[in-house]
This record gives sequence, C-alpha cells and structure tokens, in this order.
Amino acid sequence: MTALTQLRTLFGATFYMMYCGTPYIIGAISPYLAAYFQVETSKVQMLMPSIIFLQTLLMPLGGQLAQKCPARLLMSFGSMISIGCTVLASFCPQNNFAAFFALFVGGQGICLGVSYMVPLQLGWKAYPDKSGLASGFIVGGFGLGALVFSFMATKLVNPLNLSSATNHDGLINFDISVTDRVPFMMQSLAVSYAIVVLFAIVLASEPSKVEEAVVDDNFTIADSIEVGSPFMQSANNEFAGSSMGGLLGLGERKHQRPDDQVYDFEMNSAANMKDMPTDSLKSGSQIDLINETAFSDFMHAEEEREVTLREAMSTSQFWLIYFMSILSVFQGYYVLNVYKVYGYGQPALADDLYLTKVGSASAFMGAMRFIWSGSMDHIKSQPYKKVYGLQLFIQAALGYTM
Repeated sequence: MTALTQLRTLFGATFYMMYCGTPYIIGAISPYLAAYFQVETSKVQMLMPSIIFLQTLLMPLGGQLAQKCPARLLMSFGSMISIGCTVLASFCPQNNFAAFFALFVGGQGICLGVSYMVPLQLGWKAYPDKSGLASGFIVGGFGLGALVFSFMATKLVNPLNLSSATNHDGLINFDISVTDRVPFMMQSLAVSYAIVVLFAIVLASEPSKVEEAVVDDNFTIADSIEVGSPFMQSANNEFAGSSMGGLLGLGERKHQRPDDQVYDFEMNSAANMKDMPTDSLKSGSQIDLINETAFSDFMHAEEEREVTLREAMSTSQFWLIYFMSILSVFQGYYVLNVYKVYGYGQPALADDLYLTKVGSASAFMGAMRFIWSGSMDHIKSQPYKKVYGLQLFIQAALGYTM
C-alpha cells in the first residue's frame, strides 16, 4: 500500500466515522422532536440509549463481518439502512412517535452495530505500525460528525434562533415555523449523510491479499533464529537462496500463515535435509536447536489466537474492563443527551444557538481523541494507566462543576 493510498484510506475511514457519529446529534435536536411530535422530552431522550443498546448487541456480529466482508460492502450496507430509515422517519405523522422511534433507532443501531468496526480495521491495516494514532484519528471523526451536524441541524430547523416555550402540559413548544421544518431537517441531513458516506467509500481502500499477508503473517522460521547465532553467521547473505532457505520455507512461502508453515516445516525438513550443504552447519546439534526453537515459536504463535466470548468472560480482566467502561462513559453519554433540555430550564442559558455551541464544543473535544491514542504510542511505562487516569481525573473535575 503506497503512502498516498494509506492517507486516502485514513481519510476515508475518518469520513465514515463522522457519519457513525451522527446519532449523537440527538441531544441537539431532541427539543424539536419533542415539540413536533408533542411528547415528553424523556421519551425523545430514550432514542440515544436505545441506539447504543442495539449497537452493542450487534457489534460482535459486525466485528466478524468486518473480517470476512469487503469494507466498502459493509459501509454501503450499513449506511443504506440508516439513511433509508432516516428518510422514512421524516414522513412519520406527528401523532405517531412510536413509528419514528422504531425507524430511527433501528436504522442507526443496525448501521453502527454492523459497520462501526470497519473504519477502525481499515486504519489498522493501512498503518499497522501506528495503530494507536490511526485509531485516535479515525475515532476523532466520530466527535467531528456530531460537531458538524449538530450545527447543521440547528440551522436547518431553527435558522432564526427562536426561543421555545413550555405549555400547561409541560411539553416543549416552538413557533409553527420551526416545528414544520423538522421533516425538512431530517431529509436534508439524510442527503448530507449520503454525501459523506460516498466520499468515504471512494477514498477507502483495502490492502491486497499479499500486502495483508505481509502485515498479518510476517512471522517466518528465520525470525526464530537470532541474528548473532552461529547458523546465521555462517550463511548471512546467501541464506534465502540456499537449500536451507528452501528448507525453512522462505521466498515463496514467506506469506504463509503459522499453521501452514508448521505443516510445511514438518513435511519438508526431512525431505530437504539430504539437499543441505554439509558445510552450512557445523554440527547436528545446531539443526536440532533450530528445529526446536522454530517449532516452539510456531506453537506460541498458534496459541495467540482469538479468545471466545465464553473464555473472556471467565477471566477477571474482562469484568474489570467491563465495569471500568460502564463507570467511565455514562457521565458523558448522559450530559450529551440532556444538555439542551437542561439548558432550556435555566433562564440564563435558554438560548438555542448558545446551547448548540456548548454541545458542539464537547463534540470537538471528542474529535481530539487522536491525541490520547497517539500519546499511548509514545509513553513507554504504563501508557494505558497514565492516559486513562488523566482522563478520569478531568472528567470528575468537570462533572463536579455542574
């Protein structure tokens, strides 16, 4: 993969992640949806947790599909469902919030569950040596999408920044010129989403099978032999072309997976031993050492397989990470979902454009996540604990100010 192709793929993956971040504009548009359908804001605020719940259920399937299906196919499939459901939801009558809820949650949840991992895997394949920085850059698009489309949605539905009011039933009301623009807002957002996804699909590129094999399967038997060993000293430059090079499976077998190489190692070592120059090794003990070391390393590589869910759930580390995730993310999700409704209840904050700016600023900070991920690539001692600990400290300090 050339440098230009890597860069294109990185930006394509980021564009698609921008689209994946669009459900997080719900906090910005929830008052308008509540006013349009004349329902309590608490019902509208159930949109985001329902989307996250459905996404979580489908992400294991999405992770498997991302490994087996072409990236562009999954991006097209997920986005078509989501954008199509968004358009259909815009035509729901004002007295049928349940239909809007089902279409909006279903489309967004299926899209995120099936295709959320696709841009991340594209970044890992494009930059295997800088996976942390690539992940942070791509996931930053998630926050960038919420930032851009929160402003866009607010301008589409309420271009004059009209204030809301609360009727005697406790429901939010806007001027009819605002509420009548809700379907137009949804349809315009759907068109914008389609443009972003189109850019993502055009820019993104997957490595060829050979390139992917070099990245994923770059382990060969030669890697198990130390450079300073007597064997490597005796055949430093001619090794790959020698009969021993053929014996160890270099050259045409370079891109084989470890399990295939184990088979070839066992089958070919005896067959090719007779072709090995007598002066290439000084004693039989050295070839025994090579066999033993190489096969041991292959067995170690075989052990480094994917862990099943059942196996993971039997470890304490799984549950530690699980509860760490729950306890660290709920504050951000909660604020992102209710900040506008909370602001409307405070006379000094009841300005729609101002509240949109506040919410978008938080989304912008989410777009800076590549800084956190990139820093883990450069911190040598306990990078995860240091970065994660600093994030928790900042989150707790800012949460206390509310």
